[in-house]
Amino acid sequence: MDYNLLAGAFAHAIRPKAVLSEQAIHILETFVDSGGQKIIEIKQDGAFSSLVVSGYTAEFKITNGKFLYDDLDNLEKIGSISRMEDTHKGARIYYLTRAGERFIREYKRNR
Repeated sequence: MDYNLLAGAFAHAIRPKAVLSEQAIHILETFVDSGGQKIIEIKQDGAFSSLVVSGYTAEFKITNGKFLYDDLDNLEKIGSISRMEDTHKGARIYYLTRAGERFIREYKRNR
């Protein structure tokens, strides 16, 4: 069974225009597995540099930076993460939601 397809179907059922890529699923899975509460976007010279989980060591493998914001926006649209604030430098801060944690648990269970 193609579980990336299943994840995409789940996202589509919740929000028809949202599609979860492998990168989006990886971001959410890394976030959940880290045990952290928020992801902070790090910017250097006004441009995206990396994502970090506040207070935890987690490595996000951004394989397609061109679509990073699309992936984060889609995760937000389906309710898996919530954008709560921006830093004074314009970087985004996201919080994990219960729905996001449940989604990853189900995703892992059905792999």
